[in-house]
Amino acid sequence: MALLRLFMLTFNVLIWTGFSTVQASERITGFDIKAQSKSVVTSSGTSLDLMVSDKRTFFKCAEPLGFAPRMENDWSTVEVNCVSENWSTVLRNQQTFQIEEEFENTF
Repeated sequence: MALLRLFMLTFNVLIWTGFSTVQASERITGFDIKAQSKSVVTSSGTSLDLMVSDKRTFFKCAEPLGFAPRMENDWSTVEVNCVSENWSTVLRNQQTFQIEEEFENTF
């Protein structure tokens, strides 16, 4: 009886370990999302610098990801979506803003 329990435990561990490895290989990581986001240019002319762990995993996507501001013309939060797999997530953007000051000389 103890031998049967040991066999079942070992079998279950092997199956779940193999299953999680397959699942992990079908996912994309935060590093992958950041790499794709570098090609996006915002309305202010800057590129995205998303705040996400390189190790965080997301569902797979069979096509290039879509990037859009969560609110119109406000790239501080970015919606990342995958149309083919029907998922999306919202990530913060670590965007550097350049403020141009204009001084008018009025006398």
